Amino acid sequence: MFNAAPSRILLLLACAVSFNAAALSFDLDSIAAKGRFARFCVNTYRWGDRFFNTYDTAYVKGTGYNMNIKLRSDSWFDYNNLYFSDHNSIKMNSPTNSTVGIDLTYMAVSLAYDLNINKLTGGSDRTKSKFNFDFSCALLSASFYSISNNIGMNITEYDGKKIHRLKFDGVKTSEWGIEANYFFNHKRYSYAAAFALSRLQQKSQGSFSLGLSYVNQNFRFDFSKLPPELNYSGPAQYDTRGQAFGIKVGYGHNWVIRRNITVGISESLVPSIVIGSTAAENRRRCTFRLSNRFNASFVWNHDRWFLGVIVKNDAALFFEKHSALANGLLSITAKFGWRFGI
Repeated sequence: MFNAAPSRILLLLACAVSFNAAALSFDLDSIAAKGRFARFCVNTYRWGDRFFNTYDTAYVKGTGYNMNIKLRSDSWFDYNNLYFSDHNSIKMNSPTNSTVGIDLTYMAVSLAYDLNINKLTGGSDRTKSKFNFDFSCALLSASFYSISNNIGMNITEYDGKKIHRLKFDGVKTSEWGIEANYFFNHKRYSYAAAFALSRLQQKSQGSFSLGLSYVNQNFRFDFSKLPPELNYSGPAQYDTRGQAFGIKVGYGHNWVIRRNITVGISESLVPSIVIGSTAAENRRRCTFRLSNRFNASFVWNHDRWFLGVIVKNDAALFFEKHSALANGLLSITAKFGWRFGI
């Protein structure tokens, strides 16, 4: 995952231009003194930081440091539940993917190294693809994400009967999307304090948010590859693809339990119109998608040290004429680190 802040990419370009073998300074005035372009980048950064990151300092403040190093662990799995009009149903989820890593971060840019726990523990290495680019400032947050799975899942329930991890290889799913949210109470509520660990919430506060969402989705389930012991008699395949355009309405709240402990939640509903088609139809049609984004976090700060545990559950329900698909991704991330300046 990559976290960005406004105007900082331009400032990093100025740092690169101002580099020389004799010395390298990250002080803004030192960078601005390197030349006209460096001064322009620094001035642009300062203007952008004032415009995008103006807080009521009684409620939100910065960390005071522009660098940090942290240990990080990440575990996640995706799931798909299919329901058909003849009352048949299939529930499945993927094996859990777990990684541990270390990050070195300067403002908007992180260098990271990850180890796959599945390989280290000798388990099945059925790695899927997941990518996030997250942007957060006082006014708004935005994200680009993608996830794909073409390595199969485990069936956990069929027609209401529990099943113990029956492997199903007939799954090919992919989804990528872009979302943006505007926070109405942005001067007193910080989404970044709870979920990016880049700000400090001083007093409990919440905010409603409003945003836009675009999702490109492609789901295919080949039921001819189901294990014969299920005695499946439903449709041979479920195949849907399209583009979803939605409005995101949500609310977030940070509770400052103690001076250095913050608990945050964020919930958003995303009703969307999907323009797409299925394998059985050549014409394009409109269907409905309802998504829910739920995030929760626990954040501890002590001087330069910090710890954050973040849980995210992204779920969506797709309505077809004779079927419905509940699709989702559950992830848990833990970060422990130390801030410093340079």
